[in-house]
Amino acid sequence: MKNAPRTSMDQVSSNRTTATDICSSVIWMSHVIERYTNANLPASGLPAGMTLVRMWAMTAIADGSNRGESIRMTDVAAELGITPRSATAVIDCLEQLGFVRRVADDHDRRSVRVGLTSAAEALLPTVRTAWDEICDHLCGPLNDAERTTMLGLMLKLVNPAM
Repeated sequence: MKNAPRTSMDQVSSNRTTATDICSSVIWMSHVIERYTNANLPASGLPAGMTLVRMWAMTAIADGSNRGESIRMTDVAAELGITPRSATAVIDCLEQLGFVRRVADDHDRRSVRVGLTSAAEALLPTVRTAWDEICDHLCGPLNDAERTTMLGLMLKLVNPAM
């Protein structure tokens, strides 16, 4: 594929490694993660229609609820790093699957809050286990020290003040 990053250390070491190569590799890996996850979710015991983004939305709503927060649609968008319109589409799908319910905000008529249904709450342990297993598989080529180093480097890029 034309825009795919270099695929071996030989290719990297034979050329100058650049910030562009790093960013391209991160983007490429995010696509690999999403495709692999979406392809393997049915084997994890999750219902048809579940995707990585929908799992993230469910866990974001659950995490907010666990903190005692009522989650707004804009919070879901911010948590997932997507536009509010895209978050609406994700919540629409989760609502159709019976995993999310919308609730009017008592204090702001323009705002809609979302919560998980009991079916979603029952499914959350399976969602979390599936995600852990998928991540463990995808990071399989890395040993524990490499995983720790990579995580540290990624966090440093996300939050340069660290």
